[in-house]
Amino acid sequence: MAKAMAAKTKRIERWMRKRGWSYKTPNNGLRRRLWATASSRNRWRDWGHYLMIWVGTDFGGNWSEPDPPTWYYREDSSVPMKFTGYPQHPRSTYTIIKDYTTFMEMTHDLNEDQMYIWKAFCWSQDRELHLGHQYWGGRYFGLSRWELPLLKDYVKMSHRYDWYGARSWLYSLGLHATVKRFKSISHDRLV
Repeated sequence: MAKAMAAKTKRIERWMRKRGWSYKTPNNGLRRRLWATASSRNRWRDWGHYLMIWVGTDFGGNWSEPDPPTWYYREDSSVPMKFTGYPQHPRSTYTIIKDYTTFMEMTHDLNEDQMYIWKAFCWSQDRELHLGHQYWGGRYFGLSRWELPLLKDYVKMSHRYDWYGARSWLYSLGLHATVKRFKSISHDRLV
């Protein structure tokens, strides 16, 4: 039965590869998750791995805990109003980048002083909210009052991304099921 299942999995993989589906499809998309599920060599009773594929974040081929993307932003020069010449609301002058590869392309040739203009919103591994200059040292504080609406939008997006807590809860269920299964196997071997 195991050989028949392996042959079926290889057929599914071949079918997906002919249509352009592979490991290189965009991360965290439906195609990538289907590819990982079909090419997984875990047994059917190891449901924890499959659940982690569907609710986790793809980080270099490893399905880690679901983390919302980091937002990188900088304040641009304000645009004056048409009649008065006063600057417009500062929130309209922010450049926000929500993709890391785009951020790396934009900041490729910048020195440290030019990089200091960029700030970031992100969640740490311990679920702490980091604000400001994340990668350039210092503490995470010092938001101006014009950055608070950006922070509010980021927190709303991160709660939607986590399905209001359900996604991380499902991921922890799958992780605990997988660890418990391997723990019982190794315990039986020791006895």
